[in-house]
Amino acid sequence: RSPAVRAGVTWSPMSLAALAAHVAPTAARPSTRVPSPSVAPVPRRTSISVSRSTIVRNAVEFDTTEMALTPPVSREDSFAQASEAITAVCAKRAKKTGKKRKSTGKAVAPTRVAVELPLASDAPREIRAMVVGACRGGAVGTAVYGDAAAAQETSVGADDIREHVHIDDALRGVGCDLAMGNGAVALVGVADDQLSSALRVAELAGARPVVGVNVEWFHAGDG
Repeated sequence: RSPAVRAGVTWSPMSLAALAAHVAPTAARPSTRVPSPSVAPVPRRTSISVSRSTIVRNAVEFDTTEMALTPPVSREDSFAQASEAITAVCAKRAKKTGKKRKSTGKAVAPTRVAVELPLASDAPREIRAMVVGACRGGAVGTAVYGDAAAAQETSVGADDIREHVHIDDALRGVGCDLAMGNGAVALVGVADDQLSSALRVAELAGARPVVGVNVEWFHAGDG
């Protein structure tokens, strides 16, 4: 078969095969490099950096020993644990307040904490016994109750709290002086419909610590 001629270039059907047959592959040049021993890659330690603000807003560092709690074995034991915690929080804040006033002349934000204690009954005597047990030690100076009967209950006996008043009386200044009193103010068993009154009590208390004890709105929505 005659070769095809296009644009002055002769193409033969066998030309590529012949070219491949006649062109020998170039021999590889011997390498003079000494192969280095293979080294396994060193695993890199995974490092994850997470800003604390992405976990908890306005988080502060705390001593992890505070998390090592022993579950109470009785009602009295739970009251004792609550008393120790309330006393420690109030003492720590008082110390911090004193240091800040000396260094800057400014007061720290008021302390607001809450404790939840088991009660077998909501009877006034049981509520009063809870307050006497959990708020003993002198840290709490005024107990403000959502239940008027609990505020008037006296069968439990003497205690360290100087003032036991109903929340309405506290707002009127009957039986206590929230602004001038000493020690923390305990808000006890205040219902969710008394929230506005509780906020007013905390406002009148000023720099005094406020401790919510079994406050109803603390579990609002939990059932």
